[in-house]
Amino acid sequence: MWTAKNFATCDVRSLDMLLIGEHGDQIHAVVPKEVIHQFTKQLHEGELIRVEKFNVSTNNATYRPVAEGELKIYFSIDTVVKKLENQDVSIPMHKFSFVDFSDIPTRCHKPKYLTGN
Repeated sequence: MWTAKNFATCDVRSLDMLLIGEHGDQIHAVVPKEVIHQFTKQLHEGELIRVEKFNVSTNNATYRPVAEGELKIYFSIDTVVKKLENQDVSIPMHKFSFVDFSDIPTRCHKPKYLTGN
């Protein structure tokens, strides 16, 4: 989980996170600055949660924390976050998307993949 800021003004834009599902799928989720206050006490890194009533849209961001992340979840004022009672479910805390070393040069100038240059 991280706070996304405007590079020019340092103003907070959103609270961002990667959500990982029970099958290892991941998606970038965004809490817009207007509703961050509504979720700060409910969102804790590493906790298992259920999220309801959110919006999904195409991910048009320049940088994407999920390599093949074509979609993004947006929290709204109507979004509901519930901590799961059973926190013993085996969901990985981290997920990495490795590529063949030979593919790295083809990704260097494509910022959406966050590979580097």
